[in-house]
Amino acid sequence: MSIYVVYLSIGLANSFLSCHLHACVCAILQLRL
Repeated sequence: MSIYVVYLSIGLANSFLSCHLHACVCAILQLRL
């Protein structure tokens, strides 16, 4: 059960980081335009 929790937390952190990175890239692109 603990292994499942570890995978779940890693997945949540990964999705959060990718969302943050996507927002940063969008902001940088908007500033360039």
